[in-house]
Amino acid sequence: MDNPYAPPTAEAEHSWVAPREDGYFQLAELTQRWLGAFLDQLFAALVAAPAVIGAVALEKSDSLIRATAAVTLLTLVPFGVYQFFLVARGQSLGKRIAKNRVVRLDGSAPGFVHGVLLRNWIFFGVSAFPGVGTIANFVDIGMIFRADRRTARDHLAGTRVIRS
Repeated sequence: MDNPYAPPTAEAEHSWVAPREDGYFQLAELTQRWLGAFLDQLFAALVAAPAVIGAVALEKSDSLIRATAAVTLLTLVPFGVYQFFLVARGQSLGKRIAKNRVVRLDGSAPGFVHGVLLRNWIFFGVSAFPGVGTIANFVDIGMIFRADRRTARDHLAGTRVIRS
């Protein structure tokens, strides 16, 4: 007769890990994810600072618009392209420092479509709509507290954030 209180004998499949050749990945802790996102925002703010300072220092005029556009093109665009290149490979600058990375559910790198287009640009576009963007961002952030720690953007892109 089987003991109903005995531990299971089969190996359990863990929904919080993605298989890899040499073992399993562990999901990134909430603090790691927060730190990575915070650092990414901080770096973007630091890169945007010259354009903001220029806009404040100059009077409202055509030269202000040209100067702000030039500074933006010289700072934010290259930084954004570099960050998106890193995200397509799985780690932005902030994620690298926080020691986590984005992977697809099979453990592979997300690539441009899953890492940048689906995971970032879709939510950036939605956040441009007042009200709708706020709700989408709250839902996105709130989903991180579920057992699989995947946000709405992770579900949309078929990704998860793991320790690196």
